[in-house]
Amino acid sequence: MRNFLRRVHPTQVVYDENKKEWRASSAAFRDEEMSCDDENKLHSMHLNWKATLEGYEGYSLVRLSELLVLSNSLSIVEDPIINIDAENLAHVLIKGKKRKPITNNLKEGCEPILIVLPQPVPVS
Repeated sequence: MRNFLRRVHPTQVVYDENKKEWRASSAAFRDEEMSCDDENKLHSMHLNWKATLEGYEGYSLVRLSELLVLSNSLSIVEDPIINIDAENLAHVLIKGKKRKPITNNLKEGCEPILIVLPQPVPVS
């Protein structure tokens, strides 16, 4: 089984009062074409999860299992990025409509790799 790494924007990290921990919000999983990296492909290129966060300072990172993705009737499409500005051969799209039950399943089923706490807004 494969695993997929999803970057989480700083505004999509929330504190879960029930679990008493910071986590990705369901908003991190709403894109109909959700950009991720195939962690297994990264490893085959002698890279790790840090490659997914390169150039995205302040972002968090979560892992989604292939079983979690497929059990929510989502599809996985290879989408390597090769252009003049960037190259990411591990890039995939997780496609499908992601209504609230599915985004909640992804939120609950993902494994946090790195959670960066939101920075307080400076008061002027």
